[in-house]
Amino acid sequence: RILTTAEQERLAVQAPSPRARREATLVAFALKEAVYKAIDPVVRRYVRFTEVEVALGPPGPVAVRLRLPDPVLRGATVTAAWQVDGPWITAVASMRR
Repeated sequence: RILTTAEQERLAVQAPSPRARREATLVAFALKEAVYKAIDPVVRRYVRFTEVEVALGPPGPVAVRLRLPDPVLRGATVTAAWQVDGPWITAVASMRR
């Protein structure tokens, strides 16, 4: 429910073990939540997990693809990044219009 089909396919290659897939899914969840909070003031509606796609990699910046039909976001750029701090995943996102 959290990952798009493309994200699931990439994860199967990047994180072949169940534990690695679980951890990567947690990171994707945190990143998507950060993106939702960044775009909510403009979109003002519930955004499904599959309407945002993140390209996971090592901690740091990640590529974000919005899959929203909302014309209000045309031309908007969303950036996101993550890191691990002890037991915590920290994810941040911002939007530029």
